[in-house]
Parts: sequence; structure tokens; C-alpha cells
Amino acid sequence: MEVPNYLTFKNETKAQLDRLTTWLMAFLIFLTPLFFLPFTPEFFEFNKMYLVLGGSLLLLVSLMIRLLFNQPVKWFSSQLDLLVFFFLLVFIASSLLASTNRVLPFLGKTGSILCLTIFYFALLETPTKNWRLWLQALIASAFLLAWLMVFVYLGLPAKFLNWPIFANKAFTPAGTILSFLSFELILLPAVIIFALKTKAFLNKVVYFLIAALILLASVMAVSLMLPGQPATLTLLPLKIGWWISVDIFKTAKTALLGVGPENFLNAFAQFRPATYNNYSFWQTRFLQSSNEYFTLLTTVGILGLAILFLLFFKIIKNLSENRPAEGLGLALKMMFLVFGLSLLAAPASFLSWFLFYLMMAMGAKQKAHLTVISPTQLSKILSGFGLMLVTIFVYLAGRGWWAEAVFKKALTATSANQAQEAYNKHVEAIKLNPFQEKYRLSFSKVNFALANSLAMRQDLNDTERQQVVQLVSQAVNEAKAVTALNPNNPFYWENLAELYRQLINFANGAQDWAIAAYVQALRLDPVNPQTRLALGGILYTLNRYEEALDQFKVAVELKPDLANAYYNLAWAYFKNNNPAQAYLAMQRVLALVSPETEDFRKATQELEQFKEALPPQLKTATGAAQAREAQLQKPAPLPSTPPAGPINLPKEAAPEVSPEPTASPTASPSPSPAPSPTP
Repeated sequence: MEVPNYLTFKNETKAQLDRLTTWLMAFLIFLTPLFFLPFTPEFFEFNKMYLVLGGSLLLLVSLMIRLLFNQPVKWFSSQLDLLVFFFLLVFIASSLLASTNRVLPFLGKTGSILCLTIFYFALLETPTKNWRLWLQALIASAFLLAWLMVFVYLGLPAKFLNWPIFANKAFTPAGTILSFLSFELILLPAVIIFALKTKAFLNKVVYFLIAALILLASVMAVSLMLPGQPATLTLLPLKIGWWISVDIFKTAKTALLGVGPENFLNAFAQFRPATYNNYSFWQTRFLQSSNEYFTLLTTVGILGLAILFLLFFKIIKNLSENRPAEGLGLALKMMFLVFGLSLLAAPASFLSWFLFYLMMAMGAKQKAHLTVISPTQLSKILSGFGLMLVTIFVYLAGRGWWAEAVFKKALTATSANQAQEAYNKHVEAIKLNPFQEKYRLSFSKVNFALANSLAMRQDLNDTERQQVVQLVSQAVNEAKAVTALNPNNPFYWENLAELYRQLINFANGAQDWAIAAYVQALRLDPVNPQTRLALGGILYTLNRYEEALDQFKVAVELKPDLANAYYNLAWAYFKNNNPAQAYLAMQRVLALVSPETEDFRKATQELEQFKEALPPQLKTATGAAQAREAQLQKPAPLPSTPPAGPINLPKEAAPEVSPEPTASPTASPSPSPAPSPTP
């Protein structure tokens, strides 16, 4: 009887593991575009990132384990590796040196680039050079996405499955319609080239049918993005995006590293020109620039954009020097071309970056250098250290995902008016991730809503009164914590100011804090007419009419067609004993409001009131032109004192707020214990 050769058995086992690894990576590539989970507030990109991270770490960990068990490991390296690593380093440096909240970028764009960098190296270490299999996995995924787009567009799934997601014609597992469109169009050249290059008739027919389906689904997707459709697309105008990008060159730090990933909103608020108020979407705040190049230039600076261009150049050069068979090289070149154009047309999604890193790995495979790492004592120590780092990384990433899942439950409970559950889940989410701004912002609103609900009850007992006080105090603390985490975000200062405004008349010093918060918001968002109106409204209600006039005048200059700005300006003039200017401002209101509206009739009556106050020589009638509808509102009156009685906020005057607060994210308070609110 022949005894099996141990070495033969060992080699066969290794070959089987290599084949298993190859097919697992192909399955990961196929699954990622289709993957989503409804357990987090954002179903799609966030969970795709975690899927890619998990699959990539499994492969790299398996290599470390092999070394620990005295197995040699094949390590592949390429000329792109250093640039890929530097691209990640720029994002990390920008997150740590340019971002005010140094943790949040790692849960967003920096986290995505980190996961995709790990994915790139995992692909590079996959024991195969047959990256045609990866393209076929992508094409299969694109085929299924396209079919689903057609079915959902025609309303077919909703007829058989009572799932709310299928009621939306814009639903796609890719995430947004724009993400779906970019993914399909980047792959389309590869499908067409395969159809032209393949010699088998059946394969040629299949590829052409897939290309036709992708085109049909893409046309449907574009129709859903037209005005009035479910996925109407509004992009920041190019000249506004360019204006914002140019402003980062004012300092060497922002020129090199930008304002930090996840911080485009801050740059948009601070640097956009006043001409932005002329657009119909002037109240929209953009989280990304006009396209991905402008977004990168603004958020990670010249260094990030330069390295991206170097990657483009290097990979095209590699593909030109190495000509893969059967049109693979041409397909990859065309995919890179479409990807580059897509970055010029709109901001990129996680799925687009996923394709980019996959394409880089395909190109790098052509000139990858093999190094066999022997299981020496040093390699074992490094592998053990690497496994320890991976364990810590997985723990932190797991906390981040679970915090999102808990926050999703908090939002669901809030929508269902389950006060106790909403409160508890917010506290749990913040404990899991105290650096996530949206948790604290939402928790602040929940606390204040609960305080309002309790305060409106009749015959409150002492315990309930104390609950109201603690809930309001906690709402203020959480609103302050958000501004400490990201002091350069004007939206958070506006939120804090609005909270204080609602506390005026029953919280000591609230008016001073509200004004200080609005002033800080205006320093960070100087061309926002709505914030000017809000600040002027507080000053107006405090009978500080001259100061209110200053704010209303600036609001009118920033947006000359804003009827409510002229309306508030008219009343501020009138209260400031200047009926002539009040009369002129109210005439401007009538020129901006449609005569068919109730606002027009209201403004007409008040114009007559102003006319009666004019000196006799100025009492002349003036017509009004029709322009557009607007909602006229005088500055909101100060809220009345709730049954809980006055609340003691800090008695000192509101602080002078510097343009760049120095509060550290690590100093942000955790949720303070408070009695459980009564639903």
C-alpha cells in the first residue's frame, strides 16, 4: 500500500486554500455593489464599507496566521503601493491636523479610504493574476443591479412584495441613483470591449445583451434625476465650487491639507460668495462640492489631489507597458477614463471609489513583484503585533457600527413617540461613540422636546418640575457639546442659538447666550441672510431696534429679493420712529409678493398703517408690482414662561466668541444622568 507523501498533501491543501481565497475575494467584489442593511440610519455606503473592511481583513489576517504557524507567505508588491499608502496618509494627516473633530472623519471619508486601502492590499495578496475573474464578478453585479432598476422603475416588485423600499422608484442597492449611474457607466466600456473581443458567439451575444440592459437602466436612472422626479439632482454650481476651493489657498496649512475630510460644509458656509443667494436653492447647504476634484482640493488640499493624479498617471503607464490579452488592458484604460470623467461631473460615492481601488489592484497585478516571507522569529513577532492591531481596530470599528445601529433604534423610537426608548437609546449611542456629532444634536432636541411636553401639563408636582429643569439643562449641555466637537460648523451654533432663544423669559441670561451664538454662526457663515434675520429677530423682540435694523439691512443686501427681510426691515424702521423708511420697505415687500396671496393683503393693510404715521407732505399713494410668493413673518415673540418656572442658566454675560474656538473634542461632556422622562 502506497503511503501518501506529506509534502504532496501539504501542497494540495495550500492550492485548495489559494483557490478558496480567490473565489472568496471574487464573491466579495460581486456582493459589495448589491449589499445593504436596514439596521443603520444610512443603509448603503456605511454598510458596504464595513463589508469590504471585513472581507479584506480576513485575507490579511490569514497571512499573519500562516507565519505564526511556520508557513511561508507569498507577498506581492507593486510600484503603486507607495502612492496608495501616501494617499491614505494625506487623509489621515488632514483628519488629525485640519479637522476640528479629529475622530469623525474616520467614520466617514477617511474611514472609507482606510478600508479601501486595506482592500487594495488584500487584492494584491490574493494568489491569482487572473483578474478577469474580478471583472466578471463586477459585470455580474452590474447586471443584477440593472435588472432591479428596470423592475423597480416599472413598479413590478411592489405588486408582489409589500416592502416599503420598493414603493420608491429611485430605490437601488447601490445607494443613490447617482451612485448606481456612475457604477454602471464605468463598467459599460469593459462589457462592450469584451463583447467585441470575444470569439465565442454565445459569449458575444451575452455581453451585448448586458450592455443593452445597462444602457436601458442608465436611461431610466437619468430620467429619475430630472426636475420633479424622486431623485432630482441638485449640484453645487461649478463657479461656486471653484470659488470655495480657491479660498483654501489663503493659508499654507489649508492649501496643503485642506479643511479636513467631512468638513466641506464648514468651507461652504465660510467661503461661498454672496452671489450664491441668487440661486433658487440658496437655502441648501452642500456637504460636497460641484465635483469630486473640487471636493478633494477643498478637504484634503493640493497633496490629496496631486497624489490622485499621480496614481492616474502611474496606472495608465503600467497598462501601456504591459498589454494583457483579450482586451483586458483596453477595458481597464477605458474604465479609468470614465471614472476620471465621473469625478469631473459630480461628487463620487463609496462605490465609485471601490471601483477605483479595484482597478488599481488589477493594474498593479500586471507588474507585481513576488517576495516569499519566511517564518523567522522577527516575522512572527511582527505578525503577532499586526494581529493585536487588527483586534483593536476591529473592536473600535465594531463599536462604531453598533453605535449607528443603536442610533437607528433611537430615531425609530423618536418617530413613534416612544419617549423612554428614544431617550435611553440616545444615551447608549453616545456612550458607544461620544464623538459623533449627530447623536448629540439629536439628543439635545429630544431632551428639549421632552421638557416641553412635561412643561405643558397642568399641576406639575415637584419631581416633574425638577425633571423639566434637568431635561432643559441637558438639552443645552448637548447642544454645547456639539459646538465643542465641531466649532467651525455654523449649523451647530444656529441650533444652540435657537435653543437659547426659546429659553428667553424663563432662563436667566438666555438672551445674551442666544445673541453670542448667532454672532458666532455669522462669523462662520457671513453671507447667510436667514441667520441675519434670526439675530435681528431676537434684537427686535428685545426692543433693540437700531441693532436689529443693522442685521435686517445686511440681510436685504445679501438677498434683495427676500420679501421677509424687507418686511422685518419695515417694522424695525417703524419701531425706530422712521415711518418714511418703513413705508418704502413695505412697498418693496408688495413688489416681491404675489397679489393673490394673503401675505399681499396683510402687507397692504400694514402699508396703510405706516402711511398714517407719515408726515403730511409724504402721504402719497404708491403702487406695487407683482413678483413672487413669499411668507411674511414678523420676528417671533419671545416664549412665555412654562409651568416649571424660571431656569437658572449661567448668570455671567455671554462670552466673547472668537472666530476659531479652541474647545477640544475630548472635553465634550457625556450625557449627565437625569430622571427617566415620562412618555
